[in-house]
Amino acid sequence: MTTKTLTYTYDEIPAIAAKRGVKGWESRIRSMAHHASIVSGTQYGDNVSLPFTAVRVSGQWPVKGAITLTREDGRKFRLALSANRFTVEEV
Repeated sequence: MTTKTLTYTYDEIPAIAAKRGVKGWESRIRSMAHHASIVSGTQYGDNVSLPFTAVRVSGQWPVKGAITLTREDGRKFRLALSANRFTVEEV
């Protein structure tokens, strides 16, 4: 018996963040999540967007904390505001 893993596209991340208390940043979160989902350097040179398998949201984002996304390939990314700049960092 195989189990299906629940995945989220970068378009779904803003709605998840809004449900967890982060409102008014939908377009910024979507843009950052899209950036984190891109895998470059595929065999044919195309960029591929991988879904996320886990989403962790700080309710006080962007003032405090971060949004952490785990991509399907296991890589984790942190969406944060640091030094008055929004950043997408691999953790």
